Amino acid sequence: MSTLRSLRDQTALLPGGRVLGYDDLGPADAPVVLYFHGVPGSRRDAGVWSAARAAEKAGVRVVAVDRPGCGASTFVRGRRVTDWPADVIALADRLKIERFAVLGWSGGAPYALACGAQPYDRVLRVGVVSGVGRLDQPEMRIGLNPTTGRFFRLNHERPRIGRLLDWSMALGARRGPQRLLTQSRAALPEPDRDVLLDPDAGAAYVAAISECFRSGTRGGQLDTSLAVGTWGFEPEQVTTPVLVWHGRLDVNAPVAVAERLARRLPAATLSVHDGEGHLSVLCTHAVRILADLTAAASRG
Repeated sequence: MSTLRSLRDQTALLPGGRVLGYDDLGPADAPVVLYFHGVPGSRRDAGVWSAARAAEKAGVRVVAVDRPGCGASTFVRGRRVTDWPADVIALADRLKIERFAVLGWSGGAPYALACGAQPYDRVLRVGVVSGVGRLDQPEMRIGLNPTTGRFFRLNHERPRIGRLLDWSMALGARRGPQRLLTQSRAALPEPDRDVLLDPDAGAAYVAAISECFRSGTRGGQLDTSLAVGTWGFEPEQVTTPVLVWHGRLDVNAPVAVAERLARRLPAATLSVHDGEGHLSVLCTHAVRILADLTAAASRG
């Protein structure tokens, strides 16, 4: 019988002395999915989609990781999206995980894709859920929520002002969480509003933002800027099979972004869900998504 784990607030020491923060959830001896959070976010946003419960149901071990400068992970000045796979491999080595899948939600999507663009046979599959695109893509601008668009543009194009906006969000998460939730719900379609009405999901959403900026705003600002800026690789370079899930009602990353991405990837399967938004598609289908991502490992 598998041993369930719920190891939260863990840190792993990387070569060079940096640390990565992570939560380790699900059966200890099960196939592994490394989960990459959204922006602004941290490992805590795995709680929005009840990752621990979904991991148990799917029979999958989920390791939710903070990127550098977010949550408990050490800030790295001048880092790039393409630097992330090396950190992922170092973490996998530290946790004695040989092969694994990766899952990027929202702003975590380019970081997941970067892992699939590297010559690592250890990455079995890449999952992209509600993935953002680059701001220079027209698909990213058509149907994008104005509030989300402003957040992306300021963090990418005007970082000092972006950090002020981030500071305001962090303050709201800590001192006025209900107001922050109300403001967030107002800018989202009904399926996503329903997600944030759930007390546990709403609390995880607020906690993810607060945790993102626990050491200041520079890490979260850079993380967002990289997600919607130049990734340093093209989708055509992603040789690992990619599973793409997207909600048709998504206003934080319009569905046209996912359709364009799937066309450009060499080996992609696209699943567009009517009646789902940016948050709800992962919350609704988390067990199936984890199972699909680890199917290759199960066959192996």
